[in-house]
Amino acid sequence: MARTSGLATLALAAPLAGLLLGATALTPAQALDLGGGLSLTGNLTTASDYRFRGISQTKRNMTLQGTVEVSHDVGVYVSAFASNVAFQNTNARQEVDYAAGWRGEFGAFKIDLGGILYTYPEANKTLNLTYYELAAKASYSFEPVTLLASVFYSPQFQAKSGSAWYVEGGVQVALPLDFTLDGRLGHQSIQRNARFGTPDFTTWSLGISRPMGPVTLSLAYVDTNIKRGQCVGGQDICTATALATLTFPF
Repeated sequence: MARTSGLATLALAAPLAGLLLGATALTPAQALDLGGGLSLTGNLTTASDYRFRGISQTKRNMTLQGTVEVSHDVGVYVSAFASNVAFQNTNARQEVDYAAGWRGEFGAFKIDLGGILYTYPEANKTLNLTYYELAAKASYSFEPVTLLASVFYSPQFQAKSGSAWYVEGGVQVALPLDFTLDGRLGHQSIQRNARFGTPDFTTWSLGISRPMGPVTLSLAYVDTNIKRGQCVGGQDICTATALATLTFPF
């Protein structure tokens, strides 16, 4: 299972992400009012690679992703996320995720509590790729700095690799000319590493982004401390990369 079980490094659904690396959350001005306190947002993202927690999901190839979300004024939301993937020794070619949760604001402090279901419609069911995570995120802003923290827990991680935790901290700094600097440091722990395909690992990233008319351009450096011989059967998908991302709201 070592060669295929490393597929668990999957995309974080956009409503719980809000990260530089991945789908960018839309501003309220871009939301479509559905009435009754409901609003609809969405975006399309294209990137030079699909990196999730530092590991490529597309064998270092380009990705095209889409997200739609319906939210209510009380803070409740549901969303769906889709992306292409390329996993070794499996017929999984698409990933479709579903998320639901609640967001709240308390002055400069924001929280996001929810869950994410990761699915692979074309994958062989015996691979046990589908799994879910519970998520808690928080941020605190004091201009021009925003501090970020998040925790994700799965009681049965992908490929039946047991319980797993992902903990991440980060900082965003608003710069002149609408640039934003973003740094992240995270750690993934997994109960049954051999089934997952990697040891417990640390990942980090540093990037900069800027809106350019209707799109947002992000450039980032992403890396992990996983050695190639420990990376999903020796694949070169855990080493450092430069990542370019364009996000189009609609």
